[in-house]
Amino acid sequence: MPAQNAARSIDNRPTLPSYHRAMELADWLSPLQPGDLPTWVGIVISLIFSISALGVSIRALKWQRIGAEMQEIAAHAAVRQADAAERAIDLSEQQLQPGPTTSADRGPGSVSWALEHPGGHKFLLRNTGDVTATGVTIDEGNLPISRLVPKDARIRPEESVEFLMIPAWGRPVPSELWVTWDGSKEPAAVRVPH
Repeated sequence: MPAQNAARSIDNRPTLPSYHRAMELADWLSPLQPGDLPTWVGIVISLIFSISALGVSIRALKWQRIGAEMQEIAAHAAVRQADAAERAIDLSEQQLQPGPTTSADRGPGSVSWALEHPGGHKFLLRNTGDVTATGVTIDEGNLPISRLVPKDARIRPEESVEFLMIPAWGRPVPSELWVTWDGSKEPAAVRVPH
């Protein structure tokens, strides 16, 4: 019986934990005036909207991260595709024979030319004759953007000179180049391999 007496208060009302919590809440809310209720409702609504906005922000960050990963994957795929295309072009260019030999004079002691395209924008002008050519110059009149084009060069037999031709601004790589050298009667046309 003493246990039952401990569960009752002085005025013989049951003392349950939920009853105490309700009374504590009532005591806490007792200093509130009737005008304070709209303030508390506003605070609760603000909290609900803030929590909702936080959820939307977290979801947006997740989708942004997924989008960034997809862009990175697409960029890597584009690089791989460009590399594969460049390798395919290089292989097809390697299969092509160098341009036909051009010579101003086919007799012994003559100079003749072949143009090679090892890849990219690089070209090689090769002396396929059996004498050294001096004063070798390529006419730049019909060339697109070009660099290191031979001017007054000296090229030994089977030696080559490297230069660049970059198609740009509507000017493609020409189908032939005009080469002159000391002792040539007129410029020789050399076919450009593509």
